[in-house]
Amino acid sequence: MIGEENKVISKLGGDLGIPLENQKKFEEAMIHSTDKEQISVLKHYFVDWAFLVHDFNRIHVFPEYAAEAGFKKIPIHGTLISAFEEQYALKILEVLKEFTGKELFYNNHRIKFETPIFPRFRKARAVWDLESATVDEVDISLNVSATDLKNQEKYISSRIGFGYKPNQEDPQKIIEFLSAGDIVHRTSMEIKEGERARCYNILGKKKIDEVLMMHVGAFTPATLLELSSRRTGRPEGAYREIDFDFYNPPQLGIFETILRMPKAPRVLPEGKGFFYKFEAICMQNKKLVLSGNVKCISPIEYKLN
Repeated sequence: MIGEENKVISKLGGDLGIPLENQKKFEEAMIHSTDKEQISVLKHYFVDWAFLVHDFNRIHVFPEYAAEAGFKKIPIHGTLISAFEEQYALKILEVLKEFTGKELFYNNHRIKFETPIFPRFRKARAVWDLESATVDEVDISLNVSATDLKNQEKYISSRIGFGYKPNQEDPQKIIEFLSAGDIVHRTSMEIKEGERARCYNILGKKKIDEVLMMHVGAFTPATLLELSSRRTGRPEGAYREIDFDFYNPPQLGIFETILRMPKAPRVLPEGKGFFYKFEAICMQNKKLVLSGNVKCISPIEYKLN
């Protein structure tokens, strides 16, 4: 897999027009960045993450609930995986900016959760694999996966988008979203100074001033979990995909997450539950921070009427 990743990086350098005299340095910098970033988190931080992002799904805390849901161990939160991948994305973004001399923006991120990551002994581990990359006049897209240390099992598949321009919020679309008759839930959650520091501590990083997008993005599954708890009496369920576009950089403070459900859920065969697709926006001080959708499975149907 390492050889394949090197080919992807070499082709990316050519597609970006990196001068031949800088191509080797570019490849070395990319390989250093991709190899350095991994998922590595102690199991006791799972609870810290749950409190940090208000996601109290019991399968990530209590072994008996994880076993009841069919898991052999407590799985890591999908949003914590997403936060680790944001760190990976930002490291690559630094390299791209340096070698292209262009301003680039972390504009979107789509993640499909394939297989749960379980801690081995006391720690959950995984590595990133850059599978492909494309360049056009609008953005740079990376297809990335997270696998076990031997690249034998795939945990997630992702698409990361870096734009040459930042996403611009459309006030009319926000108005249309907020005025829709299918809004099902909304929450207000706060990120404080100490919580920002805790986020970086869980990720094993030195704290910086920026609030991570995926810290805010985690509030969407947390809002879904609160909806589940209120409508079914059971704070559970599993999200299968998250797809976010990013807008204004988040700051410390309060965030409002709003969910709508344009379509009825799909009933899964063999009594496996209900498949939902929710659309979401998250705002801070009336400015759009992110928008997108979440696909999830609930063992029980939400009674929304």
